[in-house]
Amino acid sequence: MGLPTPSFRPTTVAASWHLGLCPRAWLTAVAVLFSLSACQSPDRFEARLDLAKSLATADVYLEPTLLDLGTVEARASLGSGWSWNERSGGTSFVWGTGEISELHFFLSTARELDLEIRCFPFSLQGAPMQEVRPTLNGIPLEPLILAPKPQVYRIHVPADVTRQGTNRLTLRYGYSHSPVTASGSGGRRSLAVGWDWIRFHLEPAAAESEVTASTAGISMPFGTGVDFYFEADRGDRLAFDEILVPGDSAAGVEIRLLTDDGLATALLDLHTSQKEVAIDLPISEKQAVRLSMRAAALTGDPDPILLLGPRIETSSTRKGAPEASAKAPASLPPAERPNVLIYVVDTMRADHLGLYGYPRSVSPEIDRFGDGAIVFDHAIAQTSWTKPAVASIFTGLRATAHGVNHRQHRLASRFRTMAELLSDASYRTVAFTTNAYFSADSGLQQGFDEFNLQPARADSVNQKIFDWLDRNGQEGPFFLYVHTIDPHAPYDPPESFRHEFASGVSDPDAGSFEHIRGLAFGEIPRTPQTDQDLVDLYDAEIAFADQQFGLLLENLRARGLYDEMLVVFASDHGEGFYEHGIQGHGWDLYGESIQIPLILKPPRTSSGKCVPELAQQIDLLPTLLELVGIEVPKMLRGRSLVPHLSDESLPEPDQISVFSYMDYEGREGMSVIRGQWKLIEPLSTGFGRSRELYQRLHDTEERLDLAAEYPVLAGYLATLIRHQLLELEQLPEVESLEFDEETRQQLKALGYLQ
Repeated sequence: MGLPTPSFRPTTVAASWHLGLCPRAWLTAVAVLFSLSACQSPDRFEARLDLAKSLATADVYLEPTLLDLGTVEARASLGSGWSWNERSGGTSFVWGTGEISELHFFLSTARELDLEIRCFPFSLQGAPMQEVRPTLNGIPLEPLILAPKPQVYRIHVPADVTRQGTNRLTLRYGYSHSPVTASGSGGRRSLAVGWDWIRFHLEPAAAESEVTASTAGISMPFGTGVDFYFEADRGDRLAFDEILVPGDSAAGVEIRLLTDDGLATALLDLHTSQKEVAIDLPISEKQAVRLSMRAAALTGDPDPILLLGPRIETSSTRKGAPEASAKAPASLPPAERPNVLIYVVDTMRADHLGLYGYPRSVSPEIDRFGDGAIVFDHAIAQTSWTKPAVASIFTGLRATAHGVNHRQHRLASRFRTMAELLSDASYRTVAFTTNAYFSADSGLQQGFDEFNLQPARADSVNQKIFDWLDRNGQEGPFFLYVHTIDPHAPYDPPESFRHEFASGVSDPDAGSFEHIRGLAFGEIPRTPQTDQDLVDLYDAEIAFADQQFGLLLENLRARGLYDEMLVVFASDHGEGFYEHGIQGHGWDLYGESIQIPLILKPPRTSSGKCVPELAQQIDLLPTLLELVGIEVPKMLRGRSLVPHLSDESLPEPDQISVFSYMDYEGREGMSVIRGQWKLIEPLSTGFGRSRELYQRLHDTEERLDLAAEYPVLAGYLATLIRHQLLELEQLPEVESLEFDEETRQQLKALGYLQ
């Protein structure tokens, strides 16, 4: 089958309208637009959200004509109970699995339809004929008795069974079996029915064109819908310069406002054209809302509805105080600039350190360092694996902006890195790193006068640092970046640390990549003991890394450098231990993968402080630049954390959004944290099948998914993610590199390559 038009998907916003209006109607619309723009009321309200510009991040719905199941395009319509996409004999299809499968589709207005379905049952010798019992929106429909071979079936759906908006079709099976049970081979999935396609017969027929936008407004063909998610507040209103409705009383636009407290308010049901529309939003306090627009027609093939100047306005009397402009840092002469040390421990999760609440005494040196520094309780990595995380630290940009998201991506020279900015300010820049992703042509070495890459333990790295300080330590200022690999897998701590923290590990192979992969693929049985063995070995590696960090600080004190130095301790990402079914990192965006330690000691500071507000990796660069007296480039996406060093007023926590993004081995997803909420949005089927919402302060382990309970809030947070993804779409082609044999072997040693 060819590529179908899916029933629910975001559309690409056209640069100009294809209005379907006659020339006179279009000229009239333009004339109205210009006349209104010349005499706009200046006083009580002002626009704060242009809905036409927001269409690119809205949920846009189109009534379905054909779902070609088994294709990527149809995935957005599939809920639970489906296998991955398959192809056989030139036909794409998807298996219905388990007892029930669910899909959803959009209707702009409730009306009768006929479903035409092509499917076939899983073949099982001696089994009865497969029966499929469909229900739509909880109401039973006519059951299907399937023939052994692929065949087309038809189901009639009365109008009173359908509903405006999302309709949920469930398919309950008489039986399902795994191929291995039936024939001794073929996998353990429980298969029921293979689904080829579903065709929707509607009267009037579904629209053939999509919702489009221009600078003037939005064009909505009939049979389409749009959901906008945003934060509304008391005094906000929905406004239009004009709404143009074709001259058919059976056609119209319906607009509703929904909130998570169960309120659904009808704002507009318009069947004739109208100028200067303004509707107060029934909101008493600031909250996430969903504004739903539906273009419906019961007869004929009318022209699209034209919404001119659609916007959310706010009362000028309710405007908040203007944001304080960022203060330019005091410029310091090179002789007065402090030395800088950024010490990153690869794969160290925050909650395995004592100062973050871990009960085992694995980090006494880091804890002691934190007693005299600023500890950020909730620091978030921009991704869950090394290369894009370090690129974010170096550039102050999210992974969606610098584009280094695959193994062989390289950081483009057009980006100004931390080392380059400091080098331009007369810093001598040197890096000591142990991760093979810092290869000579990775782009991460930009701006470093010396760049040392050698896979080794932290004690060997320390010795190289001490040698460098012997030669250069008294010639300031210098920027020293250190990236140690402990406690990255394989977990193989020095014997003394193994004895102290992992003495109960009896399997000598535990912690090796062969052992970890054997557990992951079921070749080695997982037990509570095997899980604990990995944690104990990981903790032993942390204890070793902690000791070496302490020795470095001790050496700096002995040289008289420590007190005047700016020191940052951080991690690139965390590590999972089956909290969400996966061991390792780079596979998901749960807390164990992206919550990292972040501890900052400013020069000439010995008192400690804990900061409960959110911080992130991209905050490091603007913070560092401000502290050393260098102008902060406007393009950076992070914010300086310097106000946390004093009692300056800061933005409210719910005004800050922290994003993490990953695209690794076919698993693409993004998360956003805003206030007490965290949303994880799958962007590929390999990453996950549905968005997840967590109340992170009360559910620190991210166990209770609240997306179904708070769909409007989840939709609003997903809209914030889409805004960030637009940045990724606008990136020029990312540069790539080829690994040499030495780099390949080093990456194999870290488990990144087979």
